[in-house]
Amino acid sequence: MSSMRRTPVFFLACLMTAGFVSAAPAVADPLDDLACSLGPVGGAACAEWLMRHPGAGLDELLPVSLLSADGSVLYQGSGDHFGGCTLAAVDTSAGLLAWSTGLGGVDDCVWLLDLTESPDGATVYATGLVDGAHNDQAVIFAVDADDGSLIWSGTHGTANGFSIAIGAAVSTDGARLYLAGATATAPDDDAVDGLVVALDATDGTLLWDAVYAHPAGSFDLFLDIAVSADGTTVYAGGSATDVHDTTSGDNEMAYAAAAYDALTGTELWNTTGGATDADFGRRLAVTPDGDSVLVGGNKGVSAFSSADGSSLWDTIVPGASDWDDLALFVDLALSPDATTAYLATTRETAYYDAVLAAFDTSSGLLEWTASEGTPNEDTLATGVAVSPDGTSVYLASTGLRGGSTYVPFLGWVGLPGGSEATVTVHDVATGVSSRTVSYTDPLAEYTVATDVHADGSAFYMAGVVTVESDQGDFIAAKFTA
Repeated sequence: MSSMRRTPVFFLACLMTAGFVSAAPAVADPLDDLACSLGPVGGAACAEWLMRHPGAGLDELLPVSLLSADGSVLYQGSGDHFGGCTLAAVDTSAGLLAWSTGLGGVDDCVWLLDLTESPDGATVYATGLVDGAHNDQAVIFAVDADDGSLIWSGTHGTANGFSIAIGAAVSTDGARLYLAGATATAPDDDAVDGLVVALDATDGTLLWDAVYAHPAGSFDLFLDIAVSADGTTVYAGGSATDVHDTTSGDNEMAYAAAAYDALTGTELWNTTGGATDADFGRRLAVTPDGDSVLVGGNKGVSAFSSADGSSLWDTIVPGASDWDDLALFVDLALSPDATTAYLATTRETAYYDAVLAAFDTSSGLLEWTASEGTPNEDTLATGVAVSPDGTSVYLASTGLRGGSTYVPFLGWVGLPGGSEATVTVHDVATGVSSRTVSYTDPLAEYTVATDVHADGSAFYMAGVVTVESDQGDFIAAKFTA
């Protein structure tokens, strides 16, 4: 996930959403010192840099971010519910805005929901949703990483239906772009099916698509996607209606996963898992050895055999919230040696607390949990990352003060509206927190940490600040690891 704001910079933001590319430096921030408001006093706790830059406008509180594979660029993107999506690139060496562009070629882009890059780092792909007159369609943008210029854009959907692209991944050779999402035959259709799409990465030509419909229910969607290390198999993960209670009329949700032949789109297997009746899957990870597929959600993690989809283990986080809206903010990361999976989710006590949980990937053993929160205030976990050397795990979180935004298929979703965007650093062996860094704007309606990224020497906070519901800035900060 990721970040934004506009006040006197409204005109610049309008130029961006109109399709102009900007190479301007970052907007000066008068509150840089607040990046060190928590944690040890001294340089180690302070940001190397902190910057804010204009975003897309209304409904920018579900932004996305991506740290390039070489760690040189932090990409941040978001949509506007009234039409218009923005993608920006931050130079991580100096904290300067390299470029920012309003994504063109397709009208009425309202959501950016994932970012990924080509193996050579030359192209950035952004996926999401366009709001059509008679149907909503998945949208895809391919952008030149050097200057933000549009290479190609396209949509995917039916004439009168509904489609959305939520997750994206590129094949190991860079030739194909795979999307995960959902589709329906009509905009108001209650029957929603999971969707996987393969495109030619050079021009967006459709290669194949596949629809997943669990036989037990009518609400199935994929929210994440990954490609096997050998490039032969595509895995999609999300949620499915596993059981429909005819007495109450309620659907019991399960984690869902499916595997497809990467070349043809032929389904190899599909499965569901989870240990409760309210399992909403959000993130998917494949172990480097190719043996296991993990789906992380609001309640915990389920592991499946990559060979046939059979269940390996289901482990829940004690006290994890049943609230399906919170599944949108769940994140999952593997340790460098893939022996441990780290889940960022939310625990429900008297208030909501952000929780970080560590799982043994071979057995499913819950090794430890660590909670972060402020007394008498809700705190939501929004991101997780692991240092490349495997010694630290980072948890992004923020406070909740209400507010909502509309998310396709899920309706009106409560949003984080905290006074501080926070990243905590945890020991991988024990979960003990050793350091906390945060950012806040006392004049803002929302200050939200939406994600955290790590490379060898630093970690990065990505987020958003809004002064009013339709005025926002991306925020980004770099901290020495």
